Amino acid sequence: MGFKNRPFIACVMVLNREEWHSIANDLGVDPEHAASLNVSEVQRALMEQIQYLARAFPHYAIPRALLI
Repeated sequence: MGFKNRPFIACVMVLNREEWHSIANDLGVDPEHAASLNVSEVQRALMEQIQYLARAFPHYAIPRALLI
């Protein structure tokens, strides 16, 4: 992601089982396999949701990394 050795905000996300199943099905991944959490489309979709929810935050306070 090229953060240039600068500090940044990260987010730890705990998924709701039902919501995760819905997201996984929409993205065509198996919600029962932990490896699905590492699929780039899943990571991107969840990061977009985090950024949307944090849209009112100052730019520096918007998370740029995600741990699921």
